[in-house]
Amino acid sequence: MLSARPAPGVETGEVLLEGLSGAEAALEKLLELSGRSPGELGSPEAWAALVDLDGTELLLRGGGDAWQVAARMGADAGEGMFAARRLHGLLGALSESWDDDR
Repeated sequence: MLSARPAPGVETGEVLLEGLSGAEAALEKLLELSGRSPGELGSPEAWAALVDLDGTELLLRGGGDAWQVAARMGADAGEGMFAARRLHGLLGALSESWDDDR
């Protein structure tokens, strides 16, 4: 189960995946999967979301062509990385080169 909500001012813990390409496509897919409306999480130029993926919270930030996935402050890094990779697959698997940045 995936849910997302706006994340203004949420503190970032450890950055798990960064420099991921296709930020606009990832935002579109996140909106689709979470049932959020365009603009709720920001714009393609700058967006942030607190995502819950099967009980693990992750902070996503994106803008321009790049996006990143971070753990919440104090979260277990192992669980976070597992969830981050799953989320990257869900949001990034939209183009032929989606996994070139892993």
